[in-house]
Amino acid sequence: MILAAVRRPMTKIEAWCAAFAARHPFLAGIVHSLLDRLCEWLLAGFTLAWGITLARSDVDTFAQPSFRVLAAWMPEEWWAIACCVGGTCRLGLLIINGGWKKSPHFRIAAAACTGVFWAVISYGLREAQVGSTGAGVYALCALAEAVNALRASRDAGYNDQQGAGRGVPARHDA
Repeated sequence: MILAAVRRPMTKIEAWCAAFAARHPFLAGIVHSLLDRLCEWLLAGFTLAWGITLARSDVDTFAQPSFRVLAAWMPEEWWAIACCVGGTCRLGLLIINGGWKKSPHFRIAAAACTGVFWAVISYGLREAQVGSTGAGVYALCALAEAVNALRASRDAGYNDQQGAGRGVPARHDA
């Protein structure tokens, strides 16, 4: 025996969300993107916060022994600028992706670049050989970015197949 799906009435919050989405599709898309891609949003914010922290710090962060390898590669100010620009661009991309134009190919590139960035940070802290816990934490950030890139590539595959007219249903969350 097959049971028919029972349609339940909407709750007040569901009705409010549906009305909000109908009136403000751009903002509703951003909220939907935030919920679907929370890890991407958090790591973009983390990158921006890392840059702001370096830029606004009263102490020379890279004078600490754990950052000596990173300081040898590039001055602290350049790390701060790179993180601020990269984090801001990534957040902008996620806003555009959620509210206006789906852009999984750009999300792949952003996740790959940021993943390499976190891997470099992790490697630099590990090479300093002072026992910093940051090496492990930033390695996990790089791993999370690899997962983000894979998820975005899946979304790109769905979008590309839909655009080629192969009959694959469009993903509305891509």
